[in-house]
Amino acid sequence: MVELDKRIKQAQKKNAAVYVVLALLTLMILIGVFTWVFLINGYTLLVGPNDATNNYSTHSVSGSYYRYNDNVYVYGTDASFYVSSPTFEQVKVEINAQTPSNIEVILPPSPATLLAELDIPGDTNWFVDDLMVHVGNSLNYKLPHGSHKLRLENPYYQPFEQQLELQRGEKHYLTPNLSLVQGEISLDAVPEGATVELNEQQYPLPLTQAISGGKYQVKISKQGFKPIQDNIEISWQYPNQTRRYQLEPADAILQLSTKPSGGVLLVNGIQKSTNTITIPANTQINLQYSKPGYFTFNQSYRLTPGQQKEIDISLKEAIGKLNITSNVVAEVSIDGNVRGTTPLELSLPAVDYQIQLRKQGYRSISESVEVSANKTTNHRFNLITEYAARRAEGRPTAISQLGISMLRFRGEPYVMGSQPNTPGRRRNEHPVQVKLSKPFWVSTHEITEQQYGAFNGNKLSSQKPQTNVSWIDAVKFTNWLSQQEGLPPFYVIRGNQVVAVNSEASGYRLPTEAEWEWLASKAQRSVATIYVWGNASKIPQEAGNFADKSRKGQQPIILSDYDDKTADVANVGSFRPDRVGLYDLAGNVSEWVHDSYTNSIPDLNKVHENYLGASQGDLHVTKGGNFTTGQLRDLRAAYREPADAASNTIGFRIARYVLEDE
Repeated sequence: MVELDKRIKQAQKKNAAVYVVLALLTLMILIGVFTWVFLINGYTLLVGPNDATNNYSTHSVSGSYYRYNDNVYVYGTDASFYVSSPTFEQVKVEINAQTPSNIEVILPPSPATLLAELDIPGDTNWFVDDLMVHVGNSLNYKLPHGSHKLRLENPYYQPFEQQLELQRGEKHYLTPNLSLVQGEISLDAVPEGATVELNEQQYPLPLTQAISGGKYQVKISKQGFKPIQDNIEISWQYPNQTRRYQLEPADAILQLSTKPSGGVLLVNGIQKSTNTITIPANTQINLQYSKPGYFTFNQSYRLTPGQQKEIDISLKEAIGKLNITSNVVAEVSIDGNVRGTTPLELSLPAVDYQIQLRKQGYRSISESVEVSANKTTNHRFNLITEYAARRAEGRPTAISQLGISMLRFRGEPYVMGSQPNTPGRRRNEHPVQVKLSKPFWVSTHEITEQQYGAFNGNKLSSQKPQTNVSWIDAVKFTNWLSQQEGLPPFYVIRGNQVVAVNSEASGYRLPTEAEWEWLASKAQRSVATIYVWGNASKIPQEAGNFADKSRKGQQPIILSDYDDKTADVANVGSFRPDRVGLYDLAGNVSEWVHDSYTNSIPDLNKVHENYLGASQGDLHVTKGGNFTTGQLRDLRAAYREPADAASNTIGFRIARYVLEDE
């Protein structure tokens, strides 16, 4: 019973395995049927022409497909492949959802190829069916199969023709049997007796000779004549060539040595850049060599054929005199080199010169002057001041742009300082005899903070006088003004110190004490006065800004009987001008003047012309009262006070000498 059960179970297992296998096979069949029905698309290839139908093949480009005979099965919708057949060109087939089930493919026949390599001179023209298809001695040309006429043309060979029968895809190698052209050359030359070099052999002329096709170089020669080189070509179109040459006499050679170098050499009027010159024989030529400042060499020559001649040319220097004068003594530069000052006479080579005259404070002049040989050239320059030149050009002056107005004065002899018996006199008021012989300009107002700001960069609009500046700062301002207007500076400044003054300069400066005091006491007066306003001890109203009633309580001593209603520094021009048109000369702020201060007594027995004061001193003189001046004696024109530093009570005005042409 047990054994029977085992057999039954084994049979059941075998049947189960069979069922599983059958199920799998059934599933695979169903999948295959589904794929074939729903995923595989079939097409039929109709390949032509007939010669290609039985032997074509395909190879895939993209997609999945299977070909059986003329049937193509594509998995999915898209595929591409090439169809090819021997001696035919391949064609690409594209299959997509819109492709019909029958696909017609016509393969074009493959062309034949003509190949050739010719080892011959000259370029060969290739014609197929009377149409030129190539130029050269190597050929690789494709053409349709069938019957064709071939023609070759090379200049040095007889034309060649051949009939060709070409198969599809055939490579046809050409080996044409070309016949070399046979021709004749006939050469001669005038004059007689010449020879010709042909094919590296020398022959006498005339020459007639049979020759094969090709290109030949010939050289015709005769002693004493220029050789002639020529190229002669023998071709199937022109197999016979005739030449008759006319020989010219050989050139002559001039070998020149020229002194000085750098000149201009002309041969028959044509400039030459070399000293070895080839010229025609038996022909007169003119030779000229010249250089500015030298006499020109000029000579004619006639040379025989082949002659070589050496000529030494040495030019003789041409000298003239140049006399330069000017209206003022000025420095003279000739071609950039300083040669002296006017008047100046020089002996110079006879050439053109660029002459420049310079003088400080004047507009430089540069002119071209020609010096003639063995003659005196006179040239006069007229210099004008830089200031005048700028005015003539219509350029505004620096002071006009800054709003600085000036008045012109011509001084006179007078005694500055005070006499020993003068009330309020101080010991430093020395009675110096002066003579103001130079006319001068003086600013009508003290320099304002706005005007000074153009110099030091402080952008102020204040019309108050510039204070808190040292004497050297005021001097630097005047030199700066001179520079703006092209005037020679009055002061020579090194570092922060004046080391010299140019007393002849017309540049801006501080007024001298003598000028200031003359303006305050003597200008437009028959007799000198004590004060700016006259001799009265009572100060007129609006005479100036002093320590008046408005300063009461700010300082111990004031002018109690005067009221200018201004307790501090006022804008320039706030009070009426004096009799000569100057503002604030008596008050508002004291003013730096040019003079150094010293305790030494000047020479009182001589007349000092255009007196500049002491030549040295550690301090400088200030003149005039200011808004803190509370005593009448300190308002005298002769009053002078030394100072060594900037102060809020010290300002300045400017002056300069009048120019000659003003």
